[in-house]
Amino acid sequence: MAVPGGRGRGREPSERGDDDRLIRLRFEGGSRDPHAELVEGILEEAGLARIVAHLGLDRAALAELGVQRDVALVMHSATAPDIAPIPTSVKLSEFPWMLSRLLQGDVIRFSRREDLPVEAHSDRRRFAELGTRSLAAMPLRVGAAAVGVLAFSTVRAERQWPDELVHRLQLQAEVFGNALAPAGAPRRLCWRARRKPGGSARR
Repeated sequence: MAVPGGRGRGREPSERGDDDRLIRLRFEGGSRDPHAELVEGILEEAGLARIVAHLGLDRAALAELGVQRDVALVMHSATAPDIAPIPTSVKLSEFPWMLSRLLQGDVIRFSRREDLPVEAHSDRRRFAELGTRSLAAMPLRVGAAAVGVLAFSTVRAERQWPDELVHRLQLQAEVFGNALAPAGAPRRLCWRARRKPGGSARR
């Protein structure tokens, strides 16, 4: 069950249009498949950085869930200038409610921490410690199994997550889920090999 993103900072229609154009992500123009171009962009960690910059976000991360579902391994990340880098791993026990929803295939989004349900009290406390004010997280799925997460967040200001934007981000999450499938193992190894020391993609 996704948390409605109803009470954050609104965005002008022109900004929403920019969102749509960005999430189409036809890197450098051309006529190639935008999904293929997006994956290649992520390999360079430019894709996440572009989304962060153009949507006015503060953090973005592409993470793979550990086999025991006890940790999320951050494969790629991007942060806005002057924002602390994202850790290379996250203890999922610190986000029990969010983990349970992601494993069920649900999108998580909130514009204010106060929008989270009562049962997410542990998650809310940890988000407050991290300074996360708004977040949208999409599960990466292979068949019926959640294998990772694509997450975007803000720390400097609250923001809304319009349905259309979330839908487009979900489509991209499907692409990454396919890349994390067993058949995508060579690509996954390439991602890990090309990670920078410290795991941050600050641009």
